[in-house]
Amino acid sequence: MAEQAQVIADIATLQATEGEYDGQLVEVVSYYGTWASDPRGPVGGGCFIWSAASTAADDGGLVIQATGVAIGRWIRRDARVVTPEMFGSVCGGADDTQVFVRMFAAQLPVELGPYTYVVAPKAPAGEYQPTNHRGSLFKPKASVRGVPGKSRLQYYVPGTNLQGYFLALRDVVGITIEGIHFYGGDGGIIIDPISDYSVSNISIINCHFESQDDIAVCCGRQLALDVNAKLNSKVKIRGCTFTGIGGHAVVVTQARDAIVTGNFFDRVWAGEGVNAGGYCIDISQGVRGCVVADNVARNSTYFMKTESYTVEGSTPEACLTTDIVIANNECIDMRPVYQSGSYVSGFAILINSRSGNVIIEGNRLTYNKGNGVYIYSSSPSEGAVQVRGNLIVQTDAGNYESSGIFCSPDSSKRAVIQGNTVHGFYNGIVCNLGKMAVHDNDVVAIKSGVTVHSSSEVSIEGNDLRGETGMIFPVTTAQFYKRARICENRVQSTIGCGLDLSLAANPIGFIVQGNVFEKSTENTNPAFYAEGVESAVISSNVFRVPSPSSKALGLYSTTKTSILRDNLTNGIHQIVTTDALTVQDGNLTTVANL
Repeated sequence: MAEQAQVIADIATLQATEGEYDGQLVEVVSYYGTWASDPRGPVGGGCFIWSAASTAADDGGLVIQATGVAIGRWIRRDARVVTPEMFGSVCGGADDTQVFVRMFAAQLPVELGPYTYVVAPKAPAGEYQPTNHRGSLFKPKASVRGVPGKSRLQYYVPGTNLQGYFLALRDVVGITIEGIHFYGGDGGIIIDPISDYSVSNISIINCHFESQDDIAVCCGRQLALDVNAKLNSKVKIRGCTFTGIGGHAVVVTQARDAIVTGNFFDRVWAGEGVNAGGYCIDISQGVRGCVVADNVARNSTYFMKTESYTVEGSTPEACLTTDIVIANNECIDMRPVYQSGSYVSGFAILINSRSGNVIIEGNRLTYNKGNGVYIYSSSPSEGAVQVRGNLIVQTDAGNYESSGIFCSPDSSKRAVIQGNTVHGFYNGIVCNLGKMAVHDNDVVAIKSGVTVHSSSEVSIEGNDLRGETGMIFPVTTAQFYKRARICENRVQSTIGCGLDLSLAANPIGFIVQGNVFEKSTENTNPAFYAEGVESAVISSNVFRVPSPSSKALGLYSTTKTSILRDNLTNGIHQIVTTDALTVQDGNLTTVANL
């Protein structure tokens, strides 16, 4: 016959009670005897068994030492999960820090109740660094779950003693952090391995991070602050909400196979200047394999960036970030960035410094006075970049020199920019460096649809381009542009040219074929303006201008071995050749029904 447990009112009474025999059972009604006036009711009680030979340390929750008793302890029976209430949480605005220290020391799964817990988990001296506020008193060894929308961890006395994160994961595998609202302080969660892969297979799900001053979720110790940072792997951040973040919402660094998906970001703000934080997602040094998908960001300064610059004291290999997929994200009403009273180069997506093998696909990016996708490399990249099928919209370009897509990969790699819709930017697509394939894009720009600035070899095919100028090649270095293909585009320009090669000195090996160039404004700029083209094939194009008196096609100083064939215009051709090897055949002018 089962033993009938003695009923005891609270833990204080249990502490005053010495067990009578080994195995004695008592049932504690509530942790505190004041439960009748506590809106939570009786919490933190449970069944305890007397262990007559135990000398375990009293932790205030699972092990209770009777007052004045050296040998013998009350042990909480069948404890498979722990709660703050088991360790004496009072809620109601009081400081529960030591309650949480004792609770996490139990190394069991944690379940938070539908309450607000006020804590001050400043990092221990050995972990705390002013430059990053890393570390925490609270280091879970098992899953931590709350009641979604109700369980809240809040910094004690907001605005003071904020150094540190709520939770630090240092040596733990296969756990879940779920359903918790982290409010205030410098950070929410830091993943900070003590050795390579000592933290892996972590899921951070359905949490809310609000009003953190630094980094809400820091997935890894940053090499820029510690060149001996260790690797983490297979961290998933899914279905979380980030609001009012003063630094970065999510930083992924020193990571393998991370996933950031289905999250919502609102009001992630930068300080003054382009490098002052404010990224919803920052994929920093040392990341190999990361998927950023199906996230929504609004009213924030930047959506995300990748970073691979080599940190002093580290190595290029350790700092390399590569194999990144950025897909199906939505950025709504992204905000301008100010510095000393003027706009600086903000961006929805920044691919920076050697980041290689990046796919940017199916995203909707809406920006106010900023750039859409900005790909920049100050040193050789380690792989290709593809920008495909994105909708990129500028809501207030004004005269701010923004770009829908600015692409500057290493010259030894090819970037593919395909099937994008780019509307409202000062410049639509800028090919700044390297080999480019710009295909099947729909671009409406204020200034230029496509600007080929420092890319020596490009393929521009199948695009619909509208702007003051359709396409322009502005570099004046002799024979800089080589082997470009400009084929089957529909180009509508206003006061500028449809294709402007007037500044390009002796471009070589161009194929301009099957395009339709239309000008809407009467002036002397031709639909196609070339200066000194060599070894070119210009054929089967249509040039439409407002009236026959406009210049439609002007090839000046065509010096070597070019073919001009089967071009049509409702205006006139002005073709000047300086060598006998140039072939002209079948070019028609003043075609009335164009």
